[in-house]
Amino acid sequence: MSPKRAAAPAGPARTTTTTTPRITFNLRASKRVRGPDASSQPTARSPSPPLPFAELLRVPPPPPPLPPPMCTSGSIHAALAHLRAADSRLIPLIDAHGQRCAERLGGSGPDASSPSLPTFPRLVQTILAQQLSSKAAATIHRRLLAEAGLVAPQQPPQQQDEEDDGGGGSGGAGGCATTAAALRLTPGHVLALPEARVRSAGVSGAKAAALRDLALRFSDGRLSDAMLRRASVAAPEGLHAALLADKQQRRRPEAAAAAGGRRRAPCPAAEAAAALLAVRGVGPWSLDMASMFILGAPDVLPAGDLGVRKGLARLRGRGGGGGGGGPGGQGGAKKVVLPDAAAAERLTAPWRPYRSVGSWLMWRLAEEGS
Repeated sequence: MSPKRAAAPAGPARTTTTTTPRITFNLRASKRVRGPDASSQPTARSPSPPLPFAELLRVPPPPPPLPPPMCTSGSIHAALAHLRAADSRLIPLIDAHGQRCAERLGGSGPDASSPSLPTFPRLVQTILAQQLSSKAAATIHRRLLAEAGLVAPQQPPQQQDEEDDGGGGSGGAGGCATTAAALRLTPGHVLALPEARVRSAGVSGAKAAALRDLALRFSDGRLSDAMLRRASVAAPEGLHAALLADKQQRRRPEAAAAAGGRRRAPCPAAEAAAALLAVRGVGPWSLDMASMFILGAPDVLPAGDLGVRKGLARLRGRGGGGGGGGPGGQGGAKKVVLPDAAAAERLTAPWRPYRSVGSWLMWRLAEEGS
């Protein structure tokens, strides 16, 4: 009996004492083996993302719909109605010039501000109009068309409106002969003309070089009607403003992070603006004029244009806002202080999204004081 008593407790006791520590040890060892993998799990177990409604609060509201291009009479009348309600000081100008504005900017003829018309001949007009009065630019333009063989020298194309569609020589393509004959001007015409013949039309040496550079870029595809038409869809504030906005967007850290370190492709408007600025003699003013009178952009503010600044100074004098009275008023004897770009932005903020029509009215207001 005694051997059985000694064997019975000895066997189970040894089994339990040896097995239990091994099981415990193996569990701990397994945890240690899986330690590196488990350390990577906290990243997967990071704090849960915000609730859906919290995420929705962070999403910016959708942008307002883009106003239509200024290529129809209806769009111009909508712009005039908005300006009439937004700024009562514009009401006399709208009553006096509203119909002419609708015919000039929103007409169906070759002088309309529409991207569907050929862009090269109208860019030629924009270059010719730089630093010239409207009538002088129109005369040179007709002579250039005659040199190209598009019109007879003795019978220049009838100009629809010889009055200045800009202000003080700042009218973009306004005043040039935008007729069916003028729209037939091609890069080949310009490249085929010797410089002496271009100069004989009254074109300066710098502008002759600019016209040739423009023609070369249209010929080799660096510029095209398709490029500018794509830009007109997404550039209501004009090509220059689109280029500045694109540059500012690229500087933002979140934009670089969203692009994953890759270089973000420029928007079509910024791409077209950069391509035009590469043309000799084309600057921000030419971009604004092309945006208004060629692409029909509805919300362009050419803050650097002298005529627009003169008109804004007179408008500010009418409203009693200080900063120099306009000629003919109580401040007529004082020197008119022209607003800078920042002041022009503030003065025209209520006009959005139709500052192109408002700027056209400022040219008319500047004429009244000349």
